[in-house]
Amino acid sequence: MNTKKASIQTISYSYRDIENICLNLSKSIRVSGFKPDILLGISVGGLVPIVFLSRLLGVKDILTIAVSSYTNKEQKKLRLLNAPDKKYLKGKSILIVDDICDSGNTIMFVKEFLKSKNTGQVKSATLFLNKKHHKLTPDYYAKVVNKWVVFPWDKFEKE
Repeated sequence: MNTKKASIQTISYSYRDIENICLNLSKSIRVSGFKPDILLGISVGGLVPIVFLSRLLGVKDILTIAVSSYTNKEQKKLRLLNAPDKKYLKGKSILIVDDICDSGNTIMFVKEFLKSKNTGQVKSATLFLNKKHHKLTPDYYAKVVNKWVVFPWDKFEKE
C-alpha cells in the first residue's frame, strides 16, 4: 500500500508480505549454492528477517551485531555497539542479514568488521535494495524499491 508521509513517498509491507519476500530470498540463496554456517542479523531491522531465513535455510546458528549511525536523529559516523566474539566467527561462512540496503554503508561496515575477524566467506542478503541511494549491492536481495519502506515492526519505533 502506498502512502505519503511528510512529502516522502512510502510503501508499506505486512508480515505476510515479509514472509513471502523471505521465501523468495531464501530460494535465491539456496540456488546460488551458498551454505552459510552463521546468519548474522544487523540489529534492529535484520532481526525479523533472520528468524524467517533461519527456518527457510535450515541454519540455526544465529548471531547479531548492532551498529549505529544516529545520535539524537542526526546521522553521524557508523559505530559498533556490540558484536559477536571473534571465536564464534573465525573461519565460518557468514550471511549478513538486514531488512534494507539503502546506502549500503552499514553492510560495508559490518563486512570490514568481519574481515578483521578472519572469517570464511561472507555474503549479504537484504529484503530490499534502494536503487536510488545504494553504493553497494548485496549478494542477495528480493525487491528493488525507490521509496521509503515502512516495515510492520516499525509500528513500535519511537520518533
